[in-house]
Amino acid sequence: MGRDPGLQAERTALAWSRTALAMLANALILLRAGLVGERWMLAAIGLMLLFGAGLTHAFAGARRRMLAEAGHVVAAPAPVLIGTTVLTAVCSGGALLAIIVATGRA
Repeated sequence: MGRDPGLQAERTALAWSRTALAMLANALILLRAGLVGERWMLAAIGLMLLFGAGLTHAFAGARRRMLAEAGHVVAAPAPVLIGTTVLTAVCSGGALLAIIVATGRA
């Protein structure tokens, strides 16, 4: 009898989509705050997060298609995992930088 992956693949793909949506919301808030308050560093960080949200959304769609075509759980290729790790680190750094800039400590 084969292994039944259940809905694990769908839940994982939906989690990526939710993450992209959360990143998009934060990027838009930073963009607005930066542009309205003429704080260009916040706007630049918002643009960086907007780019990260787009990449995350694209990865979510590609991962969903990969899992649907395979019919079972397939590990993501190593370059994708490395890229995801780098993107996560960059977005986390951007968020910390935004907090520092917004609180006036930079």
